[in-house]
Formats: sequence, structure tokens, C-alpha cells
Amino acid sequence: MSRLNFVSWLAVFLPLVGLSQEAVALDEGWIFQRGDSMQWANPLSDDAGWSPITVGKSWERQGFDDLDGFAWFRLRFTVPQRLRVPTQESVHRFLSLRLGRIDDVDETFFNGERIGGTGGFPPQFQTAWDQPRRYLVPFPLIRWDGENVIAVRVYDGRNGGGGIGPNPQLSLASWDDLISLQLEPEAPSGVFSAHQIPGVSVSMTNESDQPFEGVLNWVVRRDSGERIDQVDQRVEVPPGNSKSS
Repeated sequence: MSRLNFVSWLAVFLPLVGLSQEAVALDEGWIFQRGDSMQWANPLSDDAGWSPITVGKSWERQGFDDLDGFAWFRLRFTVPQRLRVPTQESVHRFLSLRLGRIDDVDETFFNGERIGGTGGFPPQFQTAWDQPRRYLVPFPLIRWDGENVIAVRVYDGRNGGGGIGPNPQLSLASWDDLISLQLEPEAPSGVFSAHQIPGVSVSMTNESDQPFEGVLNWVVRRDSGERIDQVDQRVEVPPGNSKSS
């Protein structure tokens, strides 16, 4: 009788470049305005009448319990020159802005330029309340040792929520900010005979402007946790492209 195996795959990309983990905390100083105006993305727009707000708590818990719909968050802060690492590595030409989970939908601006968004605004509303936000900030947008402005447009569609997650921060981008992996098995994880384990490939996308080199570590395990196989594969991912391995 053939032996049956429940098989799962794991692929991990290990970069050849070590990266700094220094970060700037963005917990304090946020202000809030209900309503919606794209002018509020402009760092020069007047926000003197906005209300202070705490991130990590929904706006409903901070006196805006009747608000379902649009609101904006803004933060003025300084980006220290020490984050501007003098290196040719492309990963160090970006900062990574991490805002945690935002309920429900957002688009985020840095010094007036849109750097990302998650979910869908009405009329094609699509919640993304459970997805952590992580957006790249290119160096040319940053005012080093000067005032910078983050503006976050938020839509809260339903239920108790509305707000930015706890412990937002800005740091040097790491490889996982720039390299995304998508496993593409020939068949989903499941039960197979010992001689019929399907193959799997991984699609890697490089969002930077230079090649990335590293090691792709493949591990195949049975449902018991027993390792069936492991392979380390040296890869180079070209800029702006996908690579399947």
C-alpha cells in the first residue's frame, strides 16, 4: 500500500544584506478632522482647528461615537538625518511607514504625495480592517531634519471602529518591505501518495529600483512536522519584475 502524506510548503527569502532596525515612534501628536476633503492631503492646508486624537483607539471611543464615514488624521514630525544611511543598497533609499490596522479603508499621503492605500472607498466599498498597513516612502519625499506631514484619509463603513492602529513607526525599509513572495503550488496542500507529491513554485516581486540577491530557503514537511526535504537556492530578483523559482 502506498504511503499517504499531508504535505505543506514553506519558502523563506533570506537577504544577503544586513539592515538597520532603527525606527522613529509616531505615537504622539496626531490630530483629527471628521469629513472629507482632498485638500487635507496638502501639507500646507490649515489644520489649526483640528482635534487631538490618540492612535491605537477608535475614534468612537474618543468622543466621535456618532461617526461612520470619512475622517482624516494628520501628523507633523521630524525625520532625523541618522535614518539617511550612506549606502548604495536600494533598500536604504526608502523608509517604511507602518500604521498597523486601519478600520476600514485608507489612503495615505506623505508631504502631499500618495504613498499607498488599502481597501476600497464607496461606492465600491471593501473593508480592509484586518490588514496591517505598511507603505514605502522614497527618500526624495523626505525633509531630513525638517518638518514632514503624514495625512491619512480613513473611511469607517460599519460597526465600532474607525482609526489608526497602535504603535505606528517610521524606519529604514527592510527587504520584506520590497520583496513579496507568492507560493504557487501545482495543487493545494492536501493528501498525496509518496510518489505523487506535486511541485510548487514561488513568484517574487521586487518593488525597488535595483536587483536583490539572497537565498530562497525551501522546506517541505508532513503534517506530523517531519521534514521531507529542504533546499537552499541562491536567487537574484531583478527590479520591478517577478521571478519564479
